[in-house]
Amino acid sequence: MTPKLLTQPPLTSLPFPAQHRVLRVLQQRLERSAFESIQKWQPQLGQANGWDCAEKVELHLAFRALDRKRRTHSTPGLLKIPKKGVNRLRVDIEGILHAAVHRQLQDHRRLSQQFHSAREFATVWLRDPQSAGEIEQCQVRINRLFSRWIARTHHLQGNLAVRMGSNRIPEDRRYQFLLREATRRLLEKINHDCIEQVDYILQVSFPSLYTKK
Repeated sequence: MTPKLLTQPPLTSLPFPAQHRVLRVLQQRLERSAFESIQKWQPQLGQANGWDCAEKVELHLAFRALDRKRRTHSTPGLLKIPKKGVNRLRVDIEGILHAAVHRQLQDHRRLSQQFHSAREFATVWLRDPQSAGEIEQCQVRINRLFSRWIARTHHLQGNLAVRMGSNRIPEDRRYQFLLREATRRLLEKINHDCIEQVDYILQVSFPSLYTKK
């Protein structure tokens, strides 16, 4: 029988706890940026929606409010954005919130697209270059981590495949069981290390969110 660890589906996303942490913090950073931008550039919009602190801002509502403002007022730079581009951005920004709140796993390609849209939203819509820079640095670090995690996992699974392939006789079943169990524990450690590294990346990328008041 083929060992379970050798029939794993392709690795297309970070371990769920790690990805969820990324999405949740990305949501929080955008909501804080939206609050600060609205307070600075459109305070009436904040007052109309009762946004007197960042914690009251909901990302999807902020985007919709800014989009309505863009369509009804002469907002520099935003009126030139084609409808298709606005719709794509809306799907990505609301997708960040949806995945974070509903704890949905998605592949790394989708996460990368959401990072890109988050930078665009912070740069063009919120006029917040600091937030955009933090998001970009976070994405670079997360991509590097994802590549390292994939490499470590594949290396470990490859080693298991080689060893299991050379020990298929019945007398070695006990050995094979122990080998699979050891591999499972090592995979758990690799995932645990990945989650810890994500926590560190988020802290260094978004220091304002982790600053004790």
